[in-house]
Amino acid sequence: MFTEDTREAIHLMMDVYNDRHSDAILFIAKYYFKEIGVTEASLSSFDESKLTLSIKTKSDTCTRNIEFEAEPSNSSEAAAYLLECLSEARNKAPEDEPKTKIEVEIEKNQKLKTYITQVSATKKISSNIIEITFKNGLEDLPNIRNDAFLFFIVPKVKKNKFPKGFSMADYRSMVGQEDQKLFGAYYTVKSFRKNEIDVWFVLHKDPGPLADWASKAELGDHVAVWGPRTSFLPPEKTSNYLFIADETAQPAVLASVENLPKHDDFLCLFETQNMSTQYTYELEKERIEWVYRDSDKAGEGDKLLNRINELDLDVKNLYIFGAGEGKQMSKIRKLLKKKYPIKSNQITLTGYWRKTK
Repeated sequence: MFTEDTREAIHLMMDVYNDRHSDAILFIAKYYFKEIGVTEASLSSFDESKLTLSIKTKSDTCTRNIEFEAEPSNSSEAAAYLLECLSEARNKAPEDEPKTKIEVEIEKNQKLKTYITQVSATKKISSNIIEITFKNGLEDLPNIRNDAFLFFIVPKVKKNKFPKGFSMADYRSMVGQEDQKLFGAYYTVKSFRKNEIDVWFVLHKDPGPLADWASKAELGDHVAVWGPRTSFLPPEKTSNYLFIADETAQPAVLASVENLPKHDDFLCLFETQNMSTQYTYELEKERIEWVYRDSDKAGEGDKLLNRINELDLDVKNLYIFGAGEGKQMSKIRKLLKKKYPIKSNQITLTGYWRKTK
């Protein structure tokens, strides 16, 4: 039986696939289910035994189910079933059928490398953000700019070191084991220099393994990083940007802003707790607007959503980019798509983390 937390996580996963990978859902409908003349497809519902697709053809509307071999214990396992169906659909499709965006992404990810590096400096940015500099072992790390994000892997016992040849595949093989000795999470590169990167970590009252590690990081501590990847993909002719971010995504936004053409216009809406968690940055003051949660906890409250609703946006040549708590980003995405005629490639809002009860 799904827990409420698992049910919520799968619901958010469905939102992401419907919004960012609609081509993959359509591909599954066409070739996995062999629906002739399909024009639209989306994930519509789920329960402990199946995910359900809603499929439109030129003459009819129907539903088809993706049956789970075993009840998924989390959203990642539910997504894995979906990807298995995509793989089967690919095997049934004509050879000249173009790859979906997620297939292209998977192929790129298979070529990414794992690097072993060390902490070389730490610096406090605000009362809840610390900057950690990593140096050495990164000579071949490509600088893809914008929101370049890496998967950081740290040992449970700080003194433990990574074996020679350690890779992301090794980490994945350990995940979920009772004696799991490594933990990982995605973080964005704030600044990139030859063989050196700066990364911002948000400090929490009840930290996860990576935030806890960051709060205690010392010079010489070893980490493994895998990547980099990017989700900042503005359409051609974009000249105006709206950035939306809580503390976890502000480094991604600031790194992306630094690469914008000088004549482009942009506004950053940055959510933070209060003035003590705000920081100064080398941008014109009118470029960053701070939205305080005040008494609300991170991932709760509607202050950011309400401020976005007050905006009067010109969507011509506009790109909306940002990230934060998953449910919050889902609400913001739905609000913006309902209020404005925004094309799917004009908006990238990602759930970097998810608040659980």
